[in-house]
Amino acid sequence: MPFEKLIFDLKASSAGLWYLSLDSRNRNIVRLVAASLCLLFLLVFVWMPITGWSETEIQRYQNSIALHEWIQQNEQQARAIDEKNPASEGTRDSLLTLISRSAKASGITLLRFQEEGSGGVSVVLQEQVFNDVIVWLEQLQTRNNIEIRQLSIDVHTEPGKVNARIIFI
Repeated sequence: MPFEKLIFDLKASSAGLWYLSLDSRNRNIVRLVAASLCLLFLLVFVWMPITGWSETEIQRYQNSIALHEWIQQNEQQARAIDEKNPASEGTRDSLLTLISRSAKASGITLLRFQEEGSGGVSVVLQEQVFNDVIVWLEQLQTRNNIEIRQLSIDVHTEPGKVNARIIFI
């Protein structure tokens, strides 16, 4: 009978004694105000967040559908442009830019990078995580068609880290 004990404790509290001291008209007003506050609470803290979330998700879904349709409509045109302009045929400046941007995105810090006389780019890395370097090099080859002409990797004193000199073409 925990519910009965709760009712008894509520009636014995100062708020309960105050409520019981009211006449029936004022008790009805207090009940009406309490019910109104409960409804307002439900509206503000339950209903509005649920409907707001629902509307947001519906909008995200519609945006995703529109993006998917746009991608399908422009796929062939993008593939044709990509086939005409592979990254390996770009200028040396774009090769430098591409290498430095991808290194930054992969968390690789380039100590030095410069153009080579043969049209390539020379890069020096120091104290970089070996696995990160290998993943970065693989991404440059597969995603950007950048080839490695020469690669020299030396073990660093800290385990798992390496120093490297790479020449890209």
